[in-house]
Amino acid sequence: MSHQYINSKKHLRIDSNNDGIVDDSDKLGNKPADEYMTTDTNQDISGVKTFEAIKLNTTTGEVCEEGIISWNPDDGTAVIGMPGGDVCLNIGQEQFLPRPTNKSGVKITNGTPVYISGAAGANPWVDIADASDQDNNRKTLAIATEDIDNNQKGYCTTFGLVRGVDTDGIGEGDEIFVAVGGGFTNIKPTLPNGVVRVGHCLRQSSEEGVILVSIDVKSTKDILTDSGDLTIKTASGYTKVLEQSVWDDLRITPGTFSFAGVTDPTLRDWQPGGSGATFKTYCFSQNDEVFFTCQMPHTYKEGTNIHPHVHWTPRQYGVAENGETVAWKFDYTWANVSETFPPSVTADMSDTCSGTNDYHEISNTLEIDGTGKKISSMLMCRLYRDTTGDTYSTTASESPALLEFDIHFQIDTEGSRQEYIK
Repeated sequence: MSHQYINSKKHLRIDSNNDGIVDDSDKLGNKPADEYMTTDTNQDISGVKTFEAIKLNTTTGEVCEEGIISWNPDDGTAVIGMPGGDVCLNIGQEQFLPRPTNKSGVKITNGTPVYISGAAGANPWVDIADASDQDNNRKTLAIATEDIDNNQKGYCTTFGLVRGVDTDGIGEGDEIFVAVGGGFTNIKPTLPNGVVRVGHCLRQSSEEGVILVSIDVKSTKDILTDSGDLTIKTASGYTKVLEQSVWDDLRITPGTFSFAGVTDPTLRDWQPGGSGATFKTYCFSQNDEVFFTCQMPHTYKEGTNIHPHVHWTPRQYGVAENGETVAWKFDYTWANVSETFPPSVTADMSDTCSGTNDYHEISNTLEIDGTGKKISSMLMCRLYRDTTGDTYSTTASESPALLEFDIHFQIDTEGSRQEYIK
């Protein structure tokens, strides 16, 4: 085997006879060691030799050529020039895949996240990772550290620096993720795409960008599809919080209404389509009113607006009056625990018939400001059909039937950390 050393007189210490002294008695082959120690030429030393130490020049900078070991003063480590001459391995600071073959069908460019797509013998194959393909995206384990033509071998970094990539517009220190369609992005993908962090941007540049590779697979597919229990542990006093809140219904059914108004709704028979089973529904003539209370659940995302609305149907013993308006009105007062109820507010939820007989109508959704409102806050409510603006039939037998009153609200936890504290 042959070793090549640069400027060897300064950096080669040879003690071939193991006497603790490097002098002319030490030989390389049949020659004194000093004959090999020139200051400005490259020397080939053939055969197996034993050296006490090899000192690299720490001032001239690395030489990124195949088969050459040199010093990288910026990173403070020795580097080895890899086959092809485009890649140098920083010893102790980088890790590469066993040199894989590109089987993607296209050129894989420097900086592209890849996954293992197969193998031939001990030679791995790689393809381009894509956040929209969760099955393969969660296999991401490296970033190409050079351009790799299709069906050719190239180096891919599993940990360390990848240089010379386009990081324009990405903040230094930003997390880098596999992007939808391949490549990388500093914008975390959202469902149904997978989330795989591949590292951090260390230098922002359109041509000389640098990424610190550190793969962290956070694919949601396992959680979504695998069987068995999912246990989530938090520290004492904490709970699971949804980053993206979702909606739920606070339902008030007619059976929970208080009937003590000026006039009460009438419980009437309803036979959808004029045949089949007969149902009982509360029908509202003009001025009919009901009362109810509701408490905001412990799942409520505090401080967010709520959206009351009415589910109803226009047909009762007659022809539905398409285009006619039912003036649903809603009075409410809303207070937190240990606070005073404010004066009531009247909200208009008037709705125009848009369907035919037996149509399921939903009134215009009302939005109520929830600023400052907490879990366990209470709403005192009055729901009624007003005469002002109401053009629907005044005949009692044709009055609209209320199906349910609902309040849409946002939730961000499965409950509260304490009984009255979110």
